[in-house]
Amino acid sequence: MVYLFETKIDPKLKVRIALSQVFGIGSNKASFFLNSLGIQPSTLFGELSKTHLLKLRKAVDKQILVASRLKQEQLSSVNTLIKLRTYRGSRHKNNLPVRGQRTSTNARTQKNRKNLLQA
Repeated sequence: MVYLFETKIDPKLKVRIALSQVFGIGSNKASFFLNSLGIQPSTLFGELSKTHLLKLRKAVDKQILVASRLKQEQLSSVNTLIKLRTYRGSRHKNNLPVRGQRTSTNARTQKNRKNLLQA
């Protein structure tokens, strides 16, 4: 197993699929990075040399947030909304749907999460 951005990646996977397993990198971003570095998407992840991995790591670090830093950024933005006492922040705080969905008959996922958090 190879670790890339705190994610365990199987060396038997193709590079594009392996990159998309990292939190914050989808298949489009993975293809963009591979094209910019000149790596074939059909190459197996285990076949990449250390220099390719280093270049890939630098390119991704330079352009986007991934893994734990992205999660931390999302959490801090939600906490900022809660601290500012915005409507969205109050919905996050009470574990209710944030984007205008109805709650009288739907919102089962959020209501289940609320019960799990209180237990």
